[in-house]
Amino acid sequence: MTISNTLATAISGLSLTSKRAEITSNNVANALTEGYARRNVESSEQVSGGAGQGVRISGIQRAGDPALTGARRIADADVADSSTRASAYQQISDLAGDIDDPYSIFSRINSLENSLAALAQTPESADLQSSVVRDAQAIAFKFNEMTQGVDAMRSDADADIAKQVEALNADLAQLQILNNDIKQLTFGGGETSALEDERQRVVDRIGSKIAVKTLERDGGAIDLVTPNGLFLMENGAAREVEFTVTPIVTAGMEYDGGAGVLSGITINGRDVTPGGPTNPQLAAGSLAAAFAVRDEIAPGFAAQIDGLARDLAERFQDPTVDPTLGATDPGLFTDAGAFVDGANETGFAARIAVNAAVDPDAGGEVWRIRDGMGAATAGPAGNGDTIRSMLEAMTDVRALPASVGLTGLHSASGAASSFASLLGSDAFDAEARATTQSARADTLKNSELSVSAVDTDQELALLLEIERLYSANARVIQTADNMMQQLLEL
Repeated sequence: MTISNTLATAISGLSLTSKRAEITSNNVANALTEGYARRNVESSEQVSGGAGQGVRISGIQRAGDPALTGARRIADADVADSSTRASAYQQISDLAGDIDDPYSIFSRINSLENSLAALAQTPESADLQSSVVRDAQAIAFKFNEMTQGVDAMRSDADADIAKQVEALNADLAQLQILNNDIKQLTFGGGETSALEDERQRVVDRIGSKIAVKTLERDGGAIDLVTPNGLFLMENGAAREVEFTVTPIVTAGMEYDGGAGVLSGITINGRDVTPGGPTNPQLAAGSLAAAFAVRDEIAPGFAAQIDGLARDLAERFQDPTVDPTLGATDPGLFTDAGAFVDGANETGFAARIAVNAAVDPDAGGEVWRIRDGMGAATAGPAGNGDTIRSMLEAMTDVRALPASVGLTGLHSASGAASSFASLLGSDAFDAEARATTQSARADTLKNSELSVSAVDTDQELALLLEIERLYSANARVIQTADNMMQQLLEL
């Protein structure tokens, strides 16, 4: 090997070790940066005129495993989906309350039963008559409150969908720009690792809203497609996602497969709403979960409490329970003042009210609790027949409306207790699913990091090796320089 070849080889070695030192230092500096993937300098032999001229830098490799990253993104979407659902089920359970909560629907109904039992012993007591009325009003208030909570949940979910769609469009637009920049740098021989880090962060944000997979395209660009074949980014162009927010969502408002008043979600004009009329549809991620809360979970709870309220009201409007009632006269509980019609169950929990006939604030008389809703005048003070009939109606076990979701026969308080247990069980199961999904996502994340994350101990050891290699190349150059000096002195 000639002295010039030796010099060229050593100088190329210095360039390579200098670049490796720069990249390794960056690895250490960004060890805790979210989304940063370890870099490694790739090198190859440099040949000129058939002779070796040392080494050259052929590229910067960004560590990663596309298969692991793809699986982790799908898991992240499942976590976002299951966590949103779990939060909704817990909120519903909190609205109803558990059996130990003094403000729960069970406690309110149980309190009414106890008040009726006490009044049956002393039917002449005006204080106990008032207590029954207050307990009935507390029940009606609780049903009204739960309905308001459902409406708030649905309104919040609708607003959340709008916010997610806005963020999704912004991320897709940014992804399109990053794709173009990466393609330009790739074709120009530039370094794209930093842009790829940022692109991964953007795709991760998108993937938590909608489960996506990436498809490699020319020049290092990627497209995005859902597991069921819905493109969000195709041939480098971002698809437009559209949704119209409804400021206040109330009972009876539905999406109804696109036929209702609530908006669905479209991508490039195609309806992809879960439960909508076309396929594919959004199937995972926080967006799909928000639609589930708005269109399934919260309305399902509303239907349950409508059925529970109807069952309670119908127990008191039977003429065999209160002989002063006609066939279509309302009992202790009314449908906004009217007879409770089982055919008009939807939204009843929002309308349930105590009969004005026993409400002093509405011009009624509390003694009608003892003598009947339709009584024109007060009866014998010690007559507790109607009170006992009301108490028997509450304790009578009967089948509930199908909408409640409970089978078998139940008393009024038993139905409320079983209902609270059912909601608690739903919340527990949803939280368990969310925990399982989170554990799976964490496992995949750790596996991904084992491939792409920076091990600072390893990088620092590599810096020491680079330092030795740099010194060795420097000594070669110094030796070649000394030889050339000696030759010039001859």
